[in-house]
Amino acid sequence: MGFFSSILGGKEKCARLSLSVSARMDFSELSSWIESSKASLKCGVEETAEDVGKRALHATGDIEEKIKLLDGEEIKNNIPEHAKDIVNGAKRNYSKTLRRAIAIVSPESAPLKISEEINSALSEMKAADLKYGERVKFGYPSEVQKIRKDLNRLVGASDELNTMLDERKRMLVKIGEIEKVSKKIEGTSSEISKLESERDNVRKELKALGSAKKSKEDGIDAAEHSDKARKLASLEAGLTRLNERKSELEVFVANILNPLKRAFKKFARAVSEGKAEGINVERYAEDPSGTYLWGEHTLPDLLAHMQKAIQTGIIDFDANEAEKTIRKIRAISFSYLEKARLEHNELESKIRTSELALSKLAEDNEVARLSGDLEGLKSKIAGEERKESKITTEIDSLKERKTSELHSVSSLISELTGSPVEIY
Repeated sequence: MGFFSSILGGKEKCARLSLSVSARMDFSELSSWIESSKASLKCGVEETAEDVGKRALHATGDIEEKIKLLDGEEIKNNIPEHAKDIVNGAKRNYSKTLRRAIAIVSPESAPLKISEEINSALSEMKAADLKYGERVKFGYPSEVQKIRKDLNRLVGASDELNTMLDERKRMLVKIGEIEKVSKKIEGTSSEISKLESERDNVRKELKALGSAKKSKEDGIDAAEHSDKARKLASLEAGLTRLNERKSELEVFVANILNPLKRAFKKFARAVSEGKAEGINVERYAEDPSGTYLWGEHTLPDLLAHMQKAIQTGIIDFDANEAEKTIRKIRAISFSYLEKARLEHNELESKIRTSELALSKLAEDNEVARLSGDLEGLKSKIAGEERKESKITTEIDSLKERKTSELHSVSSLISELTGSPVEIY
């Protein structure tokens, strides 16, 4: 489209390098605002270029007319002949250069292209005026003055357009900064959305694990009140009582025999040296009560031989210790000891039977199985809760960053438009 056709084609008018913006804007609208702002700046500059181009063409047309008049004029001042030749030579070069410069500005050029042409034409015109203007003015003062007046009109138009282009460049740089921050916000929003989706999945998993945990807890409660659980509890209680009675008997026997341990050791040494006779005395020397309870039946004969060894001095006790030891031996009731040993053996048998029954019952212990499952679920829940907490912390940090980025882009737009803006 040519220059004048673009002016006369009914083109919609644009705002002159001014951008409008709402006091509050949703971030989702920012991209559209950026594109419309770029279009508005382009439109505003093109409109100014059209206006300047129109005035520039009028100015170049006027300069062309004045050059024609200059070409047809004769020197009016009384100057020497050789000076006239110099002035007229300068006039021819002046006119030729100005016409060549005017030809640079094409009426068919696009609005922004014409600004380059005007600047290029002016550069040549200024050079021509600097080189030939004063010489020509010497012979044609009024004509040169009129040409320079039109040149100044062209300079004014060019300066206006250049100022507009510089301002547009500055504003586009600022819009570029806004776009850059906008991309950061989009990236941050994308990260937040991704993490929120991940957190939603974690929360769904936590809900499912919570339901499973409740199911296991209900199962444990039911199992704990079942016949099997009651039987298991009864076996455990009975086993506890058996072990307690067994311990009582062991203490009873130990209280009778263990005080003789020193005498047994001395007697074992006498037997090993051949000074006395006795069977299994070494075992009694190590563990008197245990040896008796676990089935050793020679205790009455052993104690009789040991008493004799004390009385004959084979065991080197002093009189007091010998008397006390013999008194302890004589105080022993073998019938009570034997009764305790038999009950102890019977208890051992019952304990083994109870432990076997308990073991078989525990192999299919529903409570234990469910409790194991429950602990596994609790561990998973704890892991998911830690994951949720970590994700939430990351989301909060990203939201703070987004808030800062939104504040930054709001400030940039406010600076660009001159109006306070809040992007949310």
